[in-house]
Amino acid sequence: MLGGLIRKGMSPGIRLPGVPGGTHGMEEMETQAAANRLKAAFERLKSGEPAKFDSPAFGAVTEKQRIGINLRHAELHLGFLAYD
Repeated sequence: MLGGLIRKGMSPGIRLPGVPGGTHGMEEMETQAAANRLKAAFERLKSGEPAKFDSPAFGAVTEKQRIGINLRHAELHLGFLAYD
């Protein structure tokens, strides 16, 4: 399942079992603060900083898998952005 997710991307609507609301990180914040937070997350991935915890969905993963999961997860969320 993990390999397919990394190759094909994530589907919207998946909820994490046992997590209130089915997801984490739902606090509201200003657009610039959110963009800075996303940039910092990408910088951590790029720097090779080790993961602080296992994947909530897949458990222990390799560094390459962790980067693939994070990029596909960002792709999913950023795909909902709309601008004029």
